[in-house]
Amino acid sequence: MKKVFVTFVALLVVFVLTVTASESKPPVTTNSAPNDYNCSQVMNNLFVSCVDYLIGGDAVPSGVCCQSVNAVKASTQTQIQRVAACMCYYNVATKLPFLLEDRAGSLSTSCAVDLGFIMSANTDCANVPVSSRQGRE
Repeated sequence: MKKVFVTFVALLVVFVLTVTASESKPPVTTNSAPNDYNCSQVMNNLFVSCVDYLIGGDAVPSGVCCQSVNAVKASTQTQIQRVAACMCYYNVATKLPFLLEDRAGSLSTSCAVDLGFIMSANTDCANVPVSSRQGRE
């Protein structure tokens, strides 16, 4: 039964990501620099690979999940990309009410990866620091 539920949740995550990606939104820009962040690819990998942990099924994130968190880190080398990743996370997470906020907020710490922002529906993405080492709570 757990596998059926997790499969259903994973499919729901993919659906929400597809709908979110298809919504027309202006690109995230700072100082008129273009946003080259691939939200759908990175967040799809993150949510699908971490769904067991994010919904409370697994006590710790899997190795594959932490690899996805590292992929988010690798894709966010600039402040613009970190703001974009934060906004992508927010846009998806707020549409998935079954995600456990405490799990999402501790995911990067549990994987020993400093993303430069906290994955939370309460994070103000406009205040993502210039350096990934600044402004951590």
